[in-house]
Amino acid sequence: MPVSDYLFKLELPLFLELGARKVKRFHINLNNYHNWHFKVRNKIKQSYQGIIRSQIPGLACDKVELVFVMHRGDKRKVDRANVCCLHEKFASDALVQAGVIEDDNDTFIKSTHYYSGEIDKHNPRVDLFVRRV
Repeated sequence: MPVSDYLFKLELPLFLELGARKVKRFHINLNNYHNWHFKVRNKIKQSYQGIIRSQIPGLACDKVELVFVMHRGDKRKVDRANVCCLHEKFASDALVQAGVIEDDNDTFIKSTHYYSGEIDKHNPRVDLFVRRV
């Protein structure tokens, strides 16, 4: 995966910490998503999209390919699809909101790929590489 082929790279958190008085850590994955209250789900999505918007350059594309590389914080076994699919949903919505793509359907997002990266104890994350097709 030559990085030079990509328009831009976004660094996405594996978890978010939310709460005014009592801070709670939310791991962003499909298993947890189903258990979150709809108000919590909405706050997490808004916060996540804010992180993405702050990193997006002012570009617009007709069609893109998305590549997600998950960097875990430890050696525990992880179902990569459970993590990356929710990141894909949130990131796709944010790319539409930011005007990078017109819609997040398969007309504009031509392909999506999930990979496992290195273990990074200090900065567990999902890197998103966006490539114009």
